Amino acid sequence: NGANFSLEERKIPFDSKTLDITFSDTIDPRSVTPQTVRISPSIAKAKVESGNMIRFSLDTPLEKGETYTIEIGT
Repeated sequence: NGANFSLEERKIPFDSKTLDITFSDTIDPRSVTPQTVRISPSIAKAKVESGNMIRFSLDTPLEKGETYTIEIGT
């Protein structure tokens, strides 16, 4: 929880339990659905935390060497 990572390095610790993405604006929780916010392969569910943060709660540990893609959109 609360893992530190660098987007420039594109590496996230494999033992992370959550992945948080913070935005500068407030997020409408109704806009966060499996169709609009997802990580693939599908290993997490997303929900709004603290008004401006999307938290992915990982269902399974990250696998070393695997590539994951986060998509946020309509």
